[in-house]
Amino acid sequence: MENRYIHFGIVLGLIAAISAGLLGGVNDFTSKVIAENTLKIVNEARKQVLPEAASFKEDEAKEAEGIQYIPGFNEAGEVVGYVASVAEPGYGGDINFCCGNK
Repeated sequence: MENRYIHFGIVLGLIAAISAGLLGGVNDFTSKVIAENTLKIVNEARKQVLPEAASFKEDEAKEAEGIQYIPGFNEAGEVVGYVASVAEPGYGGDINFCCGNK
């Protein structure tokens, strides 16, 4: 009887290891796609509050009072304004706001 339980434990462990490996591989693939889609959604929201901007550069962001202001650039490369994303706690989770300043 004891040998049977060890056999079941080993089989269950192998199944768990294979499943974990497959899930890890799928997670690596989908995390990149999810990050790209999230960036597209954020940029669309930024363009709604600052329509003059053609692009936003997060690496040139300025921070004041704990809020990160991301500059928006037009086609000529000039700064046309700044966009800030703010999250406030709500009843069912955070409420995200996107504000634009010219």
